[in-house]
Amino acid sequence: MISGYLKELAQALSFDPALSARILREVSDHLEEAVAAERANDRHEAERRAIERFGNPRELAAEFAAVSLARHARRAGIVIVLATLAVLGMMKTRVAWYAVVQRTIPEDLASTARFVLAIDRYAFWLAVGAPRRRRSR
Repeated sequence: MISGYLKELAQALSFDPALSARILREVSDHLEEAVAAERANDRHEAERRAIERFGNPRELAAEFAAVSLARHARRAGIVIVLATLAVLGMMKTRVAWYAVVQRTIPEDLASTARFVLAIDRYAFWLAVGAPRRRRSR
């Protein structure tokens, strides 16, 4: 019975294989300990009671889904921040490179270039600092 319960739990936790492996080891240990602690002669009945006390595997997996989602969201946030910093670094490097090679803009395009640069700069900082709307459930 325990192996069937663990199989069902593994299917419910399939959204995160690493989490699934850790949880399955832990649940297996707990169930085996619960069965060993039972004073019943019938192992089948002891397994049934241990599984019953442990709860529905789908409900257990749903509780861990929030943990998994938070971890993935944190990682995605870090990646977004690093990507934003990389883009900013590339923009600054490009400007520095133009200064090193003394590349200049023709005088008739200088005012247009300053205007485009200002739009580019403000759009970047607006995108970085703009508050994000949360989706309602």
